Amino acid sequence: MRDKVLTFLKYVQGNLLFISKWSAITAIVLALIISAMSLSIPLLPYAVKLSLFPVLLSAGGWSIANARKAKTKRLFAILALWISLGGVFVSHLQYQRLLVAYQMQKQAHQNEQK
Repeated sequence: MRDKVLTFLKYVQGNLLFISKWSAITAIVLALIISAMSLSIPLLPYAVKLSLFPVLLSAGGWSIANARKAKTKRLFAILALWISLGGVFVSHLQYQRLLVAYQMQKQAHQNEQK
């Protein structure tokens, strides 16, 4: 078991730029999925909960590319980070709009009760 773990770690160490690229790609895809989920009211709480994962993935990819001093991978990871932050912004903005609409509806209902 120990030998398998060590060979896996050697494989990962040799392919860090590959991991950086695919973590950035995965972060972009997840950010787009979360942005699409935030447009649906039933899926909105899940989008808000999951919105931090693409940011962490792209930040990890950027960190790996920065450590290896790979300019193109670093720029791609930074682009993925910005797209992920955009997905977080969209999901939290939609959630805030939903909360404001709920509070306005609650206030209107209370005013009708009086």
